[in-house]
Amino acid sequence: MSRNEKGSRNRTKARRKGARIADRRRDCTHKRSTCSIHEHQVVCAEGWNVKGMLPHPTLA
Repeated sequence: MSRNEKGSRNRTKARRKGARIADRRRDCTHKRSTCSIHEHQVVCAEGWNVKGMLPHPTLA
């Protein structure tokens, strides 16, 4: 979209297309998370420091 001329029809179409793709991704993640919550009742998330683990061969 950065290569399109500002105010052109193609730039508007590209912006709309990008928004549709983002909406699809958001919708898919929402559906999957909702389905797993209804199915399992509990969702746990872990925050791992992967960059910190890479220097250690036993952790990576």
